[in-house]
Amino acid sequence: MAEWITPNSSVTKGGGDATMYGMSAAVRIAVVGDFNPDYPTHHAINAALGHAADDLAVRMDSKWVATACAARDAARVLRGYDLNPA
Repeated sequence: MAEWITPNSSVTKGGGDATMYGMSAAVRIAVVGDFNPDYPTHHAINAALGHAADDLAVRMDSKWVATACAARDAARVLRGYDLNPA
């Protein structure tokens, strides 16, 4: 069963050893956008991230970050995430 991530919350998935993939203990992903629970595609993004973590047997911490917050100070808001916009 998928776990849904609401704005400003996170979920940890998987339980494998991420170091075998050359990654830190937990993969941290920021999804920059304005989460809307009425959009099926937003739930699909959450589910896809969860499935990827499960398939790779890694722990994942993903969080939706509001566009305005990222636009205001992306360097600070996204600090510490493994994947973020260039």
